[in-house]
Amino acid sequence: MAKEITMIQKTVVTEEQKKQQVSEGLLQQLGENQQAIEETIHLLAQLQKAGLLDAAVSLLAAKEDVSKIAIEQLNREPVKNALNNVMGAGEALSSVDPEVTKQVTSSLVTGLQYAADELEKGRKTGVMDFFKVLRDPDINRAITFGFNFLKAFGQELEKKN
Repeated sequence: MAKEITMIQKTVVTEEQKKQQVSEGLLQQLGENQQAIEETIHLLAQLQKAGLLDAAVSLLAAKEDVSKIAIEQLNREPVKNALNNVMGAGEALSSVDPEVTKQVTSSLVTGLQYAADELEKGRKTGVMDFFKVLRDPDINRAITFGFNFLKAFGQELEKKN
């Protein structure tokens, strides 16, 4: 009969053996990922040559200062307004049928090109041309809005010439 086991011996791994196991594991990973490691080293060398690696290290070293500056900039009123405008525009665009958006943008481009061409011709619109359409309250409302827009727009166009 076999001898009865009365004591279990636990294998104790020394610090040196742990380091050896880690080294062997790392060497195995290096062998398995040689191309990726070489590309990473090449990338780091290119970043170093371009001065970007130093910049990234400096940026990380000053991360608290950079974070503070970024937050201060994001809290500025113009930035808040811009973000709100972008979100509002995105919300508006998401509620519009893409075909309608395509048609409107195409019409806008055509209208802008036509208006620019007519502006170069130097023709003026007569007052009588407007009287024909002023009887319609919707057109009157749109023209009133448009006149105010066109006055400021025309002043800016004159500044560019």
